[in-house]
Amino acid sequence: MSFGLPQQPRKQFRVFSEAGGAWQPFHVPTEAEMLMILLIGAGAGGGSGFSAAEGSARGGGGGGGSAGQFRMIVPAAVLPRTLYFQVPSRGAAGAAGGRTFCSIRPNTGAGYCLGVSGAADAGAGGTGTGAAAGAAGAASTIFSPGFGALCVLGLWVAIAGQAGGIGGNQTGGAAGTAAIASSMVTCGGGGGAGRATGNGAVNGGGITSNITDLLPTLNGGTGVASGAGGAGVSGTGFGPDNFGDLPLIFAGGTGGGNGSTTGGNGGSTDGIGCGGGGGGASVTAGTGGAGGPGRAYVWWW
Repeated sequence: MSFGLPQQPRKQFRVFSEAGGAWQPFHVPTEAEMLMILLIGAGAGGGSGFSAAEGSARGGGGGGGSAGQFRMIVPAAVLPRTLYFQVPSRGAAGAAGGRTFCSIRPNTGAGYCLGVSGAADAGAGGTGTGAAAGAAGAASTIFSPGFGALCVLGLWVAIAGQAGGIGGNQTGGAAGTAAIASSMVTCGGGGGAGRATGNGAVNGGGITSNITDLLPTLNGGTGVASGAGGAGVSGTGFGPDNFGDLPLIFAGGTGGGNGSTTGGNGGSTDGIGCGGGGGGASVTAGTGGAGGPGRAYVWWW
């Protein structure tokens, strides 16, 4: 018996996962007065390390960049009865990520969009060469109203993504790291280890964290002077579609270590919007890891 006391509110939200570029309709519930929309793009894949004989200078692959995000609170009364979401798949190894769209029609034109996760896709990590490290994958740049004119219907905030870690250089320098930060939902991938002419061991770039009680620091793959380099660690995270009582935050994949025979592959990530790790350099270099998929979330009350 309730004795007239308010009941515990029911969670009312929906998650839209990647669907191969297809538009997914959302029929605004008739009881909804307000909606909160969160759009996160797909993260980019890491680049491969450079393959060459032992004694050669070889750069590691760069980590993939992470996606941007857009969130909005908007009255249901100013919206049509149906909204449309387009959610990208994860960026494959060496490939860019994608952007998530919310529109009043199945159309990405700025005049139809309430919001977009970013102004540009997250960039893939570069491939290492004999003369340089693989470049860090570029962050998805921040949304502006020029990409979604209907953002004026509500209150919105946009955040750019994060660049991946640069690959370890061909002279044996450390691979670049990426960072989990409480101020962001996504993070880039760690860079893969390079290998100098002296064939010394170098570890892949890791993912640092300032909230280690929730998401710990992730180490890169172990580099070895002789043998196969260790693979990077896969990233993960928390969100309404897996652990709804924890903060929405995700981790990218770490970079692969170097080796004398094979380089470690960069870690792929299931972390939404995060970048994949770069591959480690070797005779047969490691490949980059895949980035994390995009998502769209809608809450209503």
